[in-house]
Amino acid sequence: MTRAPISFSIWWGGEYINRNLACLAMDGRLVQIAFLQGAKAEINLAQVMMKRQTITGSTLRPPLGRPEGRDRPSAEEPSPAPVRGGAR
Repeated sequence: MTRAPISFSIWWGGEYINRNLACLAMDGRLVQIAFLQGAKAEINLAQVMMKRQTITGSTLRPPLGRPEGRDRPSAEEPSPAPVRGGAR
């Protein structure tokens, strides 16, 4: 059976999260952006860990504390000074 590398779960949530996780490939990602069946669900974390899956959620709203359209610093803003000596 072919597995999906990424799954966008838009509507269901609830117990459907287990079906979505079962469909994901190794190193797959589940992005939950809305739900109708409830915000709580029980999942098997061992399955998630063994398949190295990533579960992410978003409300698709702009980040708080940032002006609209300003996700990254502009070219006019100074960048932080480099650290002397680098990583050790």
